[in-house]
Amino acid sequence: MAWFHFGKIRLHFSISTAFLLLIVPSILGIVWFAYVKNSSAVTELAGRSMEQATTSAIEHTIDHLESVGSLVSTIAAFGAREPESFQQPEMKELLLRVLRAYPQIDSLYVGFKETGNFTEAVRLPPGRRTYGPDNTPVPPDAIYVVRYLDRARGRIPSDRYSYLSENGTLIFDETSRNVAYDPRARPFYQDALARPDAVTLSDVYTFASTGKPGITLSTVLRNRTGGIIGAAGADFTIETISGFLRSLAPSVHGVTLIVDGQGRIVAHPIRKDLIGATAGRIGDPAVAAALRGYTYTGAAARIVYRLKDGAEYTASFTPFPPSFDKRWELMMVAPTDDFVGSLKRTTREILLIGLGVLVIGIVGIRVLSKALTRPIERLIQDVERIRRLDLEGDISISRVAVKEIVQLAEAVRTMKAALQSFALFVPRTLVRDLLSTGRKLERGGENRKVTVLFTDLVNFSTLAETVSAADLALRTSDYLEDVSQEVIRYHGTIDKYIGDAVMALWNAPVFDEDHIAYACHAALHAQKRLERSNRRWAEQGWPPIAMRIGVHTNDVVVGIIGSTEHMSYTALGDGVNISSRLEGLNKIYGTHICVSQTIYKAVGDRFLMRPLDYVSVKGRKEPIVVYELMAALSDPDAGPTPEQQEKAILTEEAFSAWRDNDLSRARELYCRLLDRFPDDTPARYQMHRFDEQLQSVTR
Repeated sequence: MAWFHFGKIRLHFSISTAFLLLIVPSILGIVWFAYVKNSSAVTELAGRSMEQATTSAIEHTIDHLESVGSLVSTIAAFGAREPESFQQPEMKELLLRVLRAYPQIDSLYVGFKETGNFTEAVRLPPGRRTYGPDNTPVPPDAIYVVRYLDRARGRIPSDRYSYLSENGTLIFDETSRNVAYDPRARPFYQDALARPDAVTLSDVYTFASTGKPGITLSTVLRNRTGGIIGAAGADFTIETISGFLRSLAPSVHGVTLIVDGQGRIVAHPIRKDLIGATAGRIGDPAVAAALRGYTYTGAAARIVYRLKDGAEYTASFTPFPPSFDKRWELMMVAPTDDFVGSLKRTTREILLIGLGVLVIGIVGIRVLSKALTRPIERLIQDVERIRRLDLEGDISISRVAVKEIVQLAEAVRTMKAALQSFALFVPRTLVRDLLSTGRKLERGGENRKVTVLFTDLVNFSTLAETVSAADLALRTSDYLEDVSQEVIRYHGTIDKYIGDAVMALWNAPVFDEDHIAYACHAALHAQKRLERSNRRWAEQGWPPIAMRIGVHTNDVVVGIIGSTEHMSYTALGDGVNISSRLEGLNKIYGTHICVSQTIYKAVGDRFLMRPLDYVSVKGRKEPIVVYELMAALSDPDAGPTPEQQEKAILTEEAFSAWRDNDLSRARELYCRLLDRFPDDTPARYQMHRFDEQLQSVTR
């Protein structure tokens, strides 16, 4: 958060200079820290909800710690001006007022360097029976304890405990002369001296005074000349953060918690006994499984995993800002099933509740910088989303009076609108690469092995003659949406739309080692999606439409091709032509997806395919085998049916006989295939070929 750094800005800096110092480091930090991650589809509703909740939880946690840190700094400043006042009984009213105003604080204390004197105000936890050095029974009406430890030279050290009621009335006093406590040896004092220019945060531990888990915030006391004269601290309970986490569960059965860099739980919304626990001690199997492979990297991460019972879960880890004092991450765990059916609902909006904190002693540039930082930070978040091509929603900046910020917001809105239009005409992966690297869009190409997919509608001309232009455009756009979504889902890039045809690429512009398999998955799922669309359109009286697909992989020239007036990212070469020809071969064999021999050799063990024919290809002396892509062996949504498996086996046997020039055996096997599957068009095509060969022999 910016408040750790803004205290060095002085009032003699102009407003424009202050803005420059804020914006330039922020943008440079985003450029250095931002990451590029390919998204398989439009961001899911669950991911957006978890991201919004994460931002709110982190801001809420830091706001709480900021308020306590400011309070500790204020107490330190007061103690530096009047150190003797903390050793006077009259100071108890001030300390009690602070405890009443900050229920998240369990105790406040100040220790002095020279004398070792110590003053502390403690809120007694409900049900506490004994307290003090002698485990004195706590009076029934006692709410607070004020402790004065006097180690002044020349006197016997005394440790006095005053038990007070809610309104500050003294109920009971006790004094111990057996004084072993020295604040200068305590961790809060040592941490403050180790970092004298900041408010330090301890790790989470159990407070000895109250038995509650929490964090200690401490800072040094300085005299008017800047010398260190002691340290002030406050014990901050985790219960307040835990209560807020309960309201930010990512789903009905989800949980939100905070973990540190070692994978230990810092805050849990329900179970305080798990604070400080690691994966081995957690009873929740979903949380334990997510933490078991946890390693702090400082970058946001999301994992999807399954438990032994088969339940799928999503866990996200979002680090606190680098300026924060601890290596904490906000962790959200939710079963994926909680989000099924929620895609039709509008994006959940999380209202970021800003807690107004009256910051005592902060004047001038700090107030101004804080007012300027909030809208700039929101703009930075929007720019970061734009860099990831998350272009949904409006710029999330509230109304501000500063002209430069308003102009900056309008510039970002304009850039976002331009990118929304630009991404409709240029592959999103290319746009994302340009944004992340800063490269200019220049003409040029490179040789690369690319998988190319072509689609085309069956009898599109007939359909165009029977419906209006408006209806045709609507139905065609729906078909193009079906194909495009499956291409994007399986990491492909839409090259272009050619009438009712689609050309798509894999392994360009982004390298992908498994590009051939992804293209096959996209082809199968595009056909499945079109079937669902046909059922939906049938309810409106539309006849079903069919699609042919060709897939081939080969070395092609890929890059930015065109003139100075118009350019496009595309692929050129025989590999593209072969893919287009494979799409057309479906018409001959009556199939839906034709793939090349290269595809079969690469992923034939992962998909169900059957050989169709030998086809001559330009540039090759020998013909290649064309295959029908029927199903994916390990995909439950596009897996093979028993009939498809039987059909593939029979076809392979018949084709092998034909390839070995055993024509009589091949004809017998193709005939058997037709007897088993009378509507099998590839088998009928081969039988027709055998009949023509027989007729030519008998003439």
